[in-house]
Amino acid sequence: GSPGACKDAWSDILRWQHPAEALERFALRYTKYLLHASPAASRAEAWMTERPWERLVVDGEPHPHAFTRGAFRWTTHVVRDRNEVRVSGGLDELYLLKTTGSAFTGFLKDRFTVLPETDDRILATELDARWRYAGTRLDFAAEREACRGAIVAAFAYHDDSRSVQHTLWHMGTAALEAFANIDEVTLSMPNLHHVAVDLAYCGIQ
Repeated sequence: GSPGACKDAWSDILRWQHPAEALERFALRYTKYLLHASPAASRAEAWMTERPWERLVVDGEPHPHAFTRGAFRWTTHVVRDRNEVRVSGGLDELYLLKTTGSAFTGFLKDRFTVLPETDDRILATELDARWRYAGTRLDFAAEREACRGAIVAAFAYHDDSRSVQHTLWHMGTAALEAFANIDEVTLSMPNLHHVAVDLAYCGIQ
């Protein structure tokens, strides 16, 4: 078969040796295998994503065999040299929204500025987060769940936010302060605008 087909086949074989392991652990094992199998190579690099399946709840009870695709994807990036390995984790496609507690004021203005300041607005976004782990001997499943929890909680409870940038700083700081096993956090959180429209002209409040 083609090199791509061979790569995919070996990936499947390696994966099913430990089907329940965290994505980061699999990426570490996969890059180790690639270097072992390729003596001429000096580096193996893997980017991986995984979207968890969530069990459906029907009539208040978890269904025994029905699932839906999860609300976000886990991601990992592993760079393995012969003498060094670096592991990053993260998530993407996580949609977040808060209906109050966010403002956009105090920004620089020039003659082209048309956006008015507001003390309260809807903040909606699609979060992509990356964090760099401080080592490789970690419980990655627990670390990533805890990091996601800290970031999401910081988003939800940051009620004095002056801007999306202010909230981003608060979220990254919360993750770094809570976890000694994370050295760096990178967040992308663009505004997805949900702007109230005045419908009084047609008799609707």
